[in-house]
Amino acid sequence: MPRALALAVLGSLLLLQACEAPPRDPAAGASTTPELEARLAQARQRLDGEHVVFSEPSMLIERLGVPLAPPVTVGSRPALATLASDDPGVVSVEEDGRLLAHRAGRTLLRAVGSSSVLAVVVVPPGPGAAAEVRP
Repeated sequence: MPRALALAVLGSLLLLQACEAPPRDPAAGASTTPELEARLAQARQRLDGEHVVFSEPSMLIERLGVPLAPPVTVGSRPALATLASDDPGVVSVEEDGRLLAHRAGRTLLRAVGSSSVLAVVVVPPGPGAAAEVRP
């Protein structure tokens, strides 16, 4: 067997063995420190927690009463608990995180617990719709 092939097979076997090994118990002499364990727990909480980061600075809505998904980054979890509208009379947040436009206007949508903000402008089609939009 050529040496390169033998090394590849050995590496695969070691990787397979590592994947099948039971997880280490920190109390049984694992090499992690309490400080590292605390930092890892905090990182897991941040990753597991619901969060939203907007992928665009603004959004134009041209239809009233039709729920629309906000532009968010991969991993974001838009929901009523993670989004807040500065003017729910213009745009409100549905339980599932979709946005519902009620009337022409402007508002800011804020991600709860972060600095991510989305400027939302509602301009329904039709005569005089643009005149209804307030600054």
